[in-house]
Amino acid sequence: MPRTRRVAAALLAITQTAGGFLAPRPKCSTALRAATQEPVAEITAEPCNVVLTTTNCDFDSLAAACALASLWGRDPEFSLVPTHVVMPRGAVPVVQRFLAYHKHVLPVRGFKTIDGSDIEALGVVDASSAARLGRSKRWLSLAQSLHVYDHHVGGEGEESESLGLHATEVVVEPVGSTTTLIVERLRDADVTPSVPEATLYVLGIRADTGGLAYETTTARDADALAWL
Repeated sequence: MPRTRRVAAALLAITQTAGGFLAPRPKCSTALRAATQEPVAEITAEPCNVVLTTTNCDFDSLAAACALASLWGRDPEFSLVPTHVVMPRGAVPVVQRFLAYHKHVLPVRGFKTIDGSDIEALGVVDASSAARLGRSKRWLSLAQSLHVYDHHVGGEGEESESLGLHATEVVVEPVGSTTTLIVERLRDADVTPSVPEATLYVLGIRADTGGLAYETTTARDADALAWL
């Protein structure tokens, strides 16, 4: 074989090798999208609890959901089965970037990996209306109990969509952040969050209180932030 053909054949073999150095690198935007895309996986029968964020999840919603999952994981009433956090439909860009680096240390699962009939306790954070839950609304009638935590005291959407109509527990209090409500309960239960968890909770409180500058901010938000 002539030398030029041997060189060409060698280059072709390199490019066809998995992970070859000539393989194109994924773009940053592709990596960020992959962080919040749901894995292609079969649904496995597994009794569990689920905490839902809102659609287009922001930091307060994600932080409150992860905090509630942590609280339930140490509560004898809920800890007999694992608790997963599910985002019904994506997240805002800044949360996508956070998840690109930290999703592996959080109890986040894809919507399609959960069988609604396996859900025992269903938590909803940062929302008191089913209108903010997207496709996960179907789980409301399947869960054995429904627990709602929110800081929007005035309510949201149509009354017929109110989660309070079917909830086992409703906690709606006038603070600046839903995360504050759950962090207070972690503190009362003497649960010390890990560094990644505490970082996320701080981001959640600061995001919804504007760094404690918004008019809706309360002393409870500042106390929760100081404890973290």
